[in-house]
Amino acid sequence: MKNSKSKLPTNERSYTLASFFYLVVFVLLHSLSFGQISQTKVGQTYSNSAISGSNSSWISITNANSSDDVYVVTAANLPHNGDFTDYLNITNFQFNIPLGSTISGIEVNVERSDINGKSKDSKVSIIKGGSITTLNKAQTPAWSGTDNVQNYGGNTDLWSNSWNVSDVNSAGFGFAFSANRTGGGGQPTSSKIDQVYITVYYTNPLPIQLVEFTAKCTSEVVTLKWETASEINNDYFSIERSNDGVNFETVATIKGANNSTINKAYSFIDESPLFGTSFYRLKQTDFDGKSETFKTVAVTKSGKINPSESMVVYSNHFDESLMAKVQLTESGSVEIQVIGINSGNIISQNFQAEEGMNLLELNTNGILKTGVYIIRLVKDNKVLATTKTMFVI
Repeated sequence: MKNSKSKLPTNERSYTLASFFYLVVFVLLHSLSFGQISQTKVGQTYSNSAISGSNSSWISITNANSSDDVYVVTAANLPHNGDFTDYLNITNFQFNIPLGSTISGIEVNVERSDINGKSKDSKVSIIKGGSITTLNKAQTPAWSGTDNVQNYGGNTDLWSNSWNVSDVNSAGFGFAFSANRTGGGGQPTSSKIDQVYITVYYTNPLPIQLVEFTAKCTSEVVTLKWETASEINNDYFSIERSNDGVNFETVATIKGANNSTINKAYSFIDESPLFGTSFYRLKQTDFDGKSETFKTVAVTKSGKINPSESMVVYSNHFDESLMAKVQLTESGSVEIQVIGINSGNIISQNFQAEEGMNLLELNTNGILKTGVYIIRLVKDNKVLATTKTMFVI
């Protein structure tokens, strides 16, 4: 009796070696390091291709697109030892491997059986550009009496051919298969094929090759520049900014070049930079929504937003408290934030301050440790002044 199998739709499916079950998915396995990826699909175009001296064609050939116990079969019995069939050609797999990828392997999977055990592989070849290639990967053993999936090739097997993306994405890419009779006797053959699918393995290059990313403070602005050596499927760049190197916000998006193999230069001017030390980083996003974030750079801007608003911080015992000498143009509630560059927002405290000069004491409660800190004066969610200092506790 035939093994029980899942019944699947006929468009796309993948095969897991560990369990021999079929999943209703288009397989796209990504690694974070842009390692080997795979796509698995079934063909859309089916035909017979005559082989000189063959004894039978295949019928019901579109049944090879699904694992559903409805079979491709031979039109006639193969009564004599060595009798063989025409090629069953399956093409138009509709792969969509990304441009710029490197094809690293091709695996063909054929689910087939012969209840009489009289069939075996005759010719197993890849079709490239609409033509059957010469390499024959036929396996020697006779087919099992129950449906079994035979694998040909693998994730590093190129079938003695060179491949580019257009070869496998082409409608002329596919698979050719022929069976033959093994052994004599009066018992008929019963060659049956339930499904054929192909997995293409490839490596996807980095979406962009970044040459440099720099930030420079000049006058009242910060100028950011970056350069790429190549871009693949690149939709846009994001410029992200942070006052602590941990929590970033997007301050600009710049359109990418989509696909490029030449050096491209980009720039952005932050006309309202933060004061003190700010951190900028570059993020790239593909058209499919995937993104990559690059290194962080730091830049320091001195001064204050309003010449009449300022802050000076000092103390003899930072582990107990710090004093902030704050100059304001109007009274109101203000917040002093003490932010560790490597540890985020450590301490914050609100004060009611007056117009003019204020002396505010922030209790540090022994929380601070020796290190570099950014101290910010905030009023109405607006940073009025920022300073950076080293606390030695």
